[in-house]
Amino acid sequence: MIAPLSLSPASYSAPYSATPFRLTLLGGASLGRGRGDPVVGRAVHRHRVALLALLACSRGGAVNRERLIALLWPESDHEKGRNLLKTAVYDLRKTLGDGALLAVGDDLRLDTGFVGSDVHDLEHSAARGDHAAVAATYGGPLLDGFHAGESHELDEWIEAHRSRLAAVHAAAIERLAESATARGDHHDARDWWQQRAALDPLDSRVALSLVRALDASGNQSGAMRHVAQHERLLQQELGMGLPASVAAVAAALRAPRRG
Repeated sequence: MIAPLSLSPASYSAPYSATPFRLTLLGGASLGRGRGDPVVGRAVHRHRVALLALLACSRGGAVNRERLIALLWPESDHEKGRNLLKTAVYDLRKTLGDGALLAVGDDLRLDTGFVGSDVHDLEHSAARGDHAAVAATYGGPLLDGFHAGESHELDEWIEAHRSRLAAVHAAAIERLAESATARGDHHDARDWWQQRAALDPLDSRVALSLVRALDASGNQSGAMRHVAQHERLLQQELGMGLPASVAAVAAALRAPRRG
């Protein structure tokens, strides 16, 4: 059973791990000193940021050096790739401190007690089942606007992790919507389902839940508008009409109601 939540969507604030440095990867890419000034210089050059992102998103906690080289410098031979990685690690340690990047055999690991990240916070919140914290932490697509250059494998890695983290966020929003519905908070449910529908406007299952939430919150006209909007999107994007489940709810909304 979903545990009830008492806060409204607007009242959530993102959790924050107090660390000397803060890596933001959701909705962009930046590195800052705790809550303060942004880091500048060689440590935030493109390959350094990408290296930090690879380590921060590693679910196993460490990444093999050969794997890092293959993703970051795919055109380099073994010796050149090793030297490029060594230089990148040196630049990062010079700025962040020697303990920020740890060597574990032939793997590298990011010390999350020294360099916190929104990805780390989001995944730990998801593991705890703290859906509100996930919703507050997700600032947008992973490395949004970041260009990997000529590394097609890195592009594929970014896209795979971007999709994975977006799915974690969408699932959290849906659980918050379901929780609000279960406790009879129709306005909260409406707001959460609107957020969820914005993530997947062609998902008829989500559209149906939003239509029901709008109706339950007293906004029958809004429910009908969303049915019409969803029908247009399906026709324009997929060349199909409303599923039977949504059409049935739309018919019920149009039927006269006894006061």
